[in-house]
Amino acid sequence: MAFLHAQEADNKKLIKDILKQIQLKEVNNASRILNEFKIKDEEEGLLKTLFLNEINYLKNGSYPQDYTSFLDKEGEEASSFIRSYILLTKSKFIESQSSDKDSLIFSLKIDAYEQAEASEVKYLKSYVLNDVLSYLFKSEQLDHFYTYYLSQYEHQVQSDYERAYFYYYETCFKIRNNDFSDASKIYKGLKLLKNDEKNLKGEFFQTIGAIKEYFFNELDSARFYYGKALNIFKTQDSYYSRSRMLGIYNNLGIVKFRSENNQLALRDFNEAKNLALELNRKRNLVDIYDWLYQVHKKNDHKDSTIYYLDKKYNLEKELDRTQQSISITELQTKYQTEKKEKENLLLKQDLLITDNRKNLAYGATAVLILTVISVVFVLKNTRKKKQLAEQQHLLKSREIENLLKDQELQQIDALIAGQEKERQRIANELHDNLGGDLATLKLHFHHLQEKSKRTKEEEKLFEKTGDLLEEAYQKTRQMAHAKNSGVIAKMGLLPAVKKMAGKISLANKIKVEVHDSGLSRRLENSLEITIFRMLQELITNCIKHAKAELIVIYLTEHEESLNIMVEDNGVGFDIKKVNKQEGMGLYSIERRAELIGGTMTVESHKNKGTTVILDIPL
Repeated sequence: MAFLHAQEADNKKLIKDILKQIQLKEVNNASRILNEFKIKDEEEGLLKTLFLNEINYLKNGSYPQDYTSFLDKEGEEASSFIRSYILLTKSKFIESQSSDKDSLIFSLKIDAYEQAEASEVKYLKSYVLNDVLSYLFKSEQLDHFYTYYLSQYEHQVQSDYERAYFYYYETCFKIRNNDFSDASKIYKGLKLLKNDEKNLKGEFFQTIGAIKEYFFNELDSARFYYGKALNIFKTQDSYYSRSRMLGIYNNLGIVKFRSENNQLALRDFNEAKNLALELNRKRNLVDIYDWLYQVHKKNDHKDSTIYYLDKKYNLEKELDRTQQSISITELQTKYQTEKKEKENLLLKQDLLITDNRKNLAYGATAVLILTVISVVFVLKNTRKKKQLAEQQHLLKSREIENLLKDQELQQIDALIAGQEKERQRIANELHDNLGGDLATLKLHFHHLQEKSKRTKEEEKLFEKTGDLLEEAYQKTRQMAHAKNSGVIAKMGLLPAVKKMAGKISLANKIKVEVHDSGLSRRLENSLEITIFRMLQELITNCIKHAKAELIVIYLTEHEESLNIMVEDNGVGFDIKKVNKQEGMGLYSIERRAELIGGTMTVESHKNKGTTVILDIPL
C-alpha cells in the first residue's frame, strides 16, 4: 500500500498539522484536528490510534499497558512512514518508563530517522530529527552526535517554528560547551514564534531563564523569564504543562534561595514538591527534598531540617531498590544508611551544641559525642596506615606483573606485525612473480593460437588449455588478495564486525548490537584490519571485565572521518584510578589509534557502564 501517496490532499494536510501540534505540545489543537481525520484504510486507522495515544500521554502522562508488544506487532508489515512513527513512539515509551537505557532509546530514534528518510516525507524527517535533538540535549553522554544531527535538521527546516527550534538547539548546545558567540540566536528564534505556539514560547522563556541563572548569574533576569514561562503553562491543563511548572517552580526556588529570600524560596519549593507528588516524579522529589532541607537548615528550623533529610534519603533508597539488582541494592542501601547516620549525627551534634546555651546536660552529651567521634577517627587513621603499607607491598608485586604483561603485549604486537609482513610477502610473490609469469604465458599461448593452423581436435585442446591458464591466473590473483587482506578480505569491515557480533551473542551470555550510519564503501585494506582488531580488543575487554549484558557498537562515517563508539551497560570503572599499566588493553588500542592518526576517548562511571569513542581519519 503506497501510504501517503494514494491519499487525498485533505488527509495529508491533517497528518502534517497533527504532527506539528504534537511537537508543539498543543494538546487541544491536536485533539481537535484528529477529530477531523477520516479513516480510509487500515494504516490510517493505525496512525490515528498512535496519534491518540501520543496526545493522551501529553494529557495524562501514561501510555497503554503492554504498549511495546502492540507496537512491535503492528510495525512488522507497515509502510516506511508508519514504521518510522512506531519506532519513535516506542523510544518515547521506553524513555517514559526508564532513565538507564540510553543506547536502546537512541538506537530506536536513529532507526526511526532511517525509516523517515526511506519514506521521503520531509516533514516526517524534520519531526523525527527534532525528537533526536531533544533527546541528545538531555543526554550529555551523547554530545558527539549532536553537531551531525543538528546539521541534518537544518536541511529539513521549512517553517518558522522549525527554524526557531534549530536556533534553540544550536544555542543551547554551544552554551553548554562554553561557547557564547551566538547566544543571541535564541531570542531570534523566539521572535519567529506565533501567538498560538504558546507552549514552545514557554520552553524558550524557561531556557533563557536557566541560561541567565547558571551561565551569567543574572538572578533578577532569570526570575523574570521563569515567571513569563510559568504564566504560559498555568493556562494549560495537561501532564506536559504540569511537568514544566514543576521544573519552573524548582528553578524559581533556587534563584530566590541564592538571593537569600528564603520564605519565597520555601513557597516555590513546596509548589514543586506538590506537583512532583501529583505526577509521581520521584527523581525530582529527591532534588526538591534536598533543597527544602538546605533552606530549613539555613533558617535554623531543626525539626523540618531533619524531616526533609530523612525524606530525601528514604526516597533515594526506594529508587535504588527498584533500579538495581539485589546484591548491588544491599551495598547501596548500606552505604546510604551509613551516610545518612553520619550526617544525622553531625546535624544533631550541631543542634546539641546550639542548645548548650540553654541546657548544660545537652552540652555535656555533645562533648561526649565529639570525643567518641575523635576516637573513631584515630582508630580509622591507624587502620588506614596499616592498609597503606599493605597496598604498597601489593603495588610492587603488581608492577612486576604489569611489566610482564607489557612485554607480552609487545611480543603479541611483534607477532601480528610479523604475520602481516609474511602475508604481504607471499601476496607480492604470488602477484608479481607467479602472476606475472602466468600473464606472460597467456600472451605467448594466445599468439601461438592465432598463428598456427589446427585440426578440430587440436582446436578443442587449445581452447581447453586456454581456459585452464585463465583459471590458474585468476586463482593466483585471488590468493594474493586473500593473503594481503587477512580475515576480512571478502567481507569488508562492516560485515566482519556484524559476523563477530553474531558469534559472540550466540556463544556468551551477552548481546552485541551493531548500528551503522553512512558506511557505504570499503576502506583501505590495512586500515580495515587495524580497526577490526581494535574492535576485537574492546569487545574482549568488555567480556572479561565489564560484566555487561549488552554491548552496542556504533559505526558512523562522516566526510573525512570514521566515528566508532562501543558502549556497554557493565560495572564501569574509575578512569582516574587506572594507570597505563593496569589498563593495558585500552592502552594498546589507544596506541594503535594514534599510529593511524586517530584518537580515543573513554567515559566510564561506577555501575553505569563504559563508553569508548574512536575517531579515525579517512
